[in-house]
Amino acid sequence: MFSDMSGAGWSSLTQTAVTSLGLSSGSFIPYDVSFDSRGRIYIANFSTIGIIRIDNINGTNFLQGSASRFYTGGAAVSSVNTVAVDRIRNVVYFATNAELYQSNLDGTNTQLLPDPASLGTNIMWGIDVDSAGMLYIVARGGTVTQMIKYNPYSAPPAQIGSAFTVTSTATPSMVFDILIQGQYIYVANVAGNAGNQILQLAFSNNAFTIVSSNGTRTTTPTGAGQFFGATRFIAIRNDGFIIMDSNQGTSPTDFDRVVSFNDLSFNAWTTYGSFNNSGNGDAVGLFRFFTQC
Repeated sequence: MFSDMSGAGWSSLTQTAVTSLGLSSGSFIPYDVSFDSRGRIYIANFSTIGIIRIDNINGTNFLQGSASRFYTGGAAVSSVNTVAVDRIRNVVYFATNAELYQSNLDGTNTQLLPDPASLGTNIMWGIDVDSAGMLYIVARGGTVTQMIKYNPYSAPPAQIGSAFTVTSTATPSMVFDILIQGQYIYVANVAGNAGNQILQLAFSNNAFTIVSSNGTRTTTPTGAGQFFGATRFIAIRNDGFIIMDSNQGTSPTDFDRVVSFNDLSFNAWTTYGSFNNSGNGDAVGLFRFFTQC
């Protein structure tokens, strides 16, 4: 955690800290985060305990999945890829590779939701919630990429309209996260070709359309709009974007950093941090995304 793009106020939650709070050693692999209206942090953990809730970065009031919260079949849901909190209705949504769940903020009343009709064997990697409580999901499998709108309140819960599906390695090619901001949907397309790192979409008449494609992936980014790989939208902002920028661990040339910008012209482009080549991402300004720590 840090308060601005200079890294001010840096603090981290480490494996040592969460082990002291009750999580098994070696099982802290954070994949995604979300926040409720009180600012509590919900962590999608790709391990045996799939959801963790804490009041702050210090781990205050540490709450982990169990047989009675964030659970399924009498045990904690495991290997969670993504999490999103509906801050209006106080509902948590989270997904494993192919299962979508909802629960109360404290993890009670966890329910397995029906899969979106178009999902098939694809893996859900990102979720966001709009102001009406509808879910937007990005999924992929092999060369298939999907964006899906889903109504968790219909009877039964179900996909709305058509999924945006591409069955090639063109645009988009490796979606990783989704963000609802105003009237538009934004998708982080980590393996996108030139001009396809951040996709802006609209949903109308029960279908998605691409409004614009922006940003370029390169192994040597030198300026605004050039990414190692746009991966996760982080923080809550209505006036811009903050993104985890990573080449997904293609050693030995790993690159991890955070980038921020105000709009899709990449105004006010700012970068912070770099890859931690010798640790687990807990040193000031050094990151190791999607790594056991």
